[in-house]
Amino acid sequence: MKSETIATKAINNYRKRDIIAYLSLRYYLDTTVSKTDVWAKEVAVNLSIKNEKPNFLKTKQFKSFANNELKQRTIYVPGPNDIIAESVLINECSNFIEFHSSKSVYSYLFVSDEEDSIFQHYMHGWKERYNSIKQACEINTNQEVVYFDIKSFYPSISLELAKVKWIETCDKTKINETIKKLGLTILSKYEKVQSNSDKKGLLVGPMFSHLIANLILNEVDKKMETITNDKYWRYVDDIVIIGTSEDVKVYATKLTELLGELKLYLHEEDKIFNISASEWLLNSVAIKQELSKKWMKQIVMLKQFIVDSPDQINNLNKRFIENNIRVNIPNATEDLRLKSRKIIRLENWYENLKGNRKLSVSEIVDNFKKLNNYYLELFKSKVDLKIDNVLGLKSHQTLLRYLVGRLIYLSSEEDLKMVSAKISDIPELKLQYEIIRALISLDISTILRLGSNAAQAAAQVIKIKSKVVKCNIITPNKYDTQGLSIFKFHGISIEFNEETKVEEPLFKFASGNIKASKNIDDQFLNEFGALHGNTESKHKETLESLFNKNESFVLDALESDYGYGY
Repeated sequence: MKSETIATKAINNYRKRDIIAYLSLRYYLDTTVSKTDVWAKEVAVNLSIKNEKPNFLKTKQFKSFANNELKQRTIYVPGPNDIIAESVLINECSNFIEFHSSKSVYSYLFVSDEEDSIFQHYMHGWKERYNSIKQACEINTNQEVVYFDIKSFYPSISLELAKVKWIETCDKTKINETIKKLGLTILSKYEKVQSNSDKKGLLVGPMFSHLIANLILNEVDKKMETITNDKYWRYVDDIVIIGTSEDVKVYATKLTELLGELKLYLHEEDKIFNISASEWLLNSVAIKQELSKKWMKQIVMLKQFIVDSPDQINNLNKRFIENNIRVNIPNATEDLRLKSRKIIRLENWYENLKGNRKLSVSEIVDNFKKLNNYYLELFKSKVDLKIDNVLGLKSHQTLLRYLVGRLIYLSSEEDLKMVSAKISDIPELKLQYEIIRALISLDISTILRLGSNAAQAAAQVIKIKSKVVKCNIITPNKYDTQGLSIFKFHGISIEFNEETKVEEPLFKFASGNIKASKNIDDQFLNEFGALHGNTESKHKETLESLFNKNESFVLDALESDYGYGY
């Protein structure tokens, strides 16, 4: 294992999850020694066990918008030391088959030490599941495909059950006793943070919760594989089963029974839908491989350009702005100019790129403009299609989210106005619609109410257009203030109404008042400020740089889960 493997895995995971947690992690890893795997395994783990007080950032994130009602996820993000310790734990567990999920599970799968993430990217699981279901449908065209959804999955998993399963699995392996103790400490922290709740379950947000959830359902997954003759697939809380009309009734009854033993329940029938296998084959394709490859090819070329021509990054950023391309390239320091493992793997994927001459700024810009035109024309041809079945509609909306997410980065404001008008009445594209509205109007009031992930996505594209935004919320609540802080971390000023006062310490800290993080009853912010140090604010410059050459290049508006197919 290389010296910064654990740190890189943690960085790549939480950069996508929450920008505030990411910044605190960057400050934690600001010394040479704290970046090392030795520190992670020997110091961070023991510190996490010793400090039994829970340290989480509680946020609200956009989940969905339906029937004129906003639904959000409550997310708990661990403090930076706990993130590193948790990453060590998951990496250690990946070495034991007892911790691995069954073959029917396609979410939160382990990766090798050489990978730069904690789990496989969700897109990998979507693709694998899609291909497996497709193969089964081709063999069983006269059967039914039924979709189920576990109700309130993580919060419904009792911590007592989680502890029992964790101890049981650890005891089956030769895993280090310290790792076993760390897992129990983490679950104890989950319990303490829910001390005022009658029902204490897994927290949504920490990566350890994904590992525990898969362990809890492991026996259910294996039994359902046997019962259905391997026509059972699970992705987190989404379950698909294939069988004859009589078979699926039996399968559904058994699934309900097995989940019930764990005090888990399926959503009511209005959340369940079924379709014939033949119809599934006609309606399930959301994003064709050719489409995703076009995007990936440009990203590979862009990353190669950063490595090959670091002296041209400022020029490229300038040309991007001139051409309405909202992709801000981070500065590449000397140690970042070596090719990362990911770039090398991607180049191997596109073998024709290996050994190519250096691309010019104009070529990069022209390639992105061509890609924009392609996506824009495809969007126009698809957006007004009338779909008359549930699966076809879901796949259609998945494609639209895929396209609009990229157009947010590539299209002119004039074209984005057209796009927003076309999607304004599609609830499933509410997040993308509001990001476009905020970008054009520079009013972030609605974005703040959607959640921190919405603020994170909007801030990333808005800062390329303007360093000032407007907010008309008179009395921002705690979660609005987190969103406001995200804009401030990016170096964006905010114009408020005269009567608006924002006194939250996090907002002041994000605005450059480093002392605002001290002497308050907020462990996360206290630690955040201490890790930053008594220096001039370095939030913006940190966000505009990379941790190391293996840090992923993240476009936040694309991280909302659009899926691959159904």
